[in-house]
Amino acid sequence: MPVEAPPGTDPELWSILTADERAFFANSATRGPLTYLKVMSPQRAPTPPVVRGGRLDVRG
Repeated sequence: MPVEAPPGTDPELWSILTADERAFFANSATRGPLTYLKVMSPQRAPTPPVVRGGRLDVRG
């Protein structure tokens, strides 16, 4: 792993990270920012549809 902090990274913070932590953050930086598109990707199991039209008992 590089000893120098990547562009946009605080060098003081980078200096206290372990080699494993530097590897993790360097790898995640290559994937780009986390967006809803990545979170909602079709690779995940689809959620079941919302059931509509059912009764709602509000009297307790």
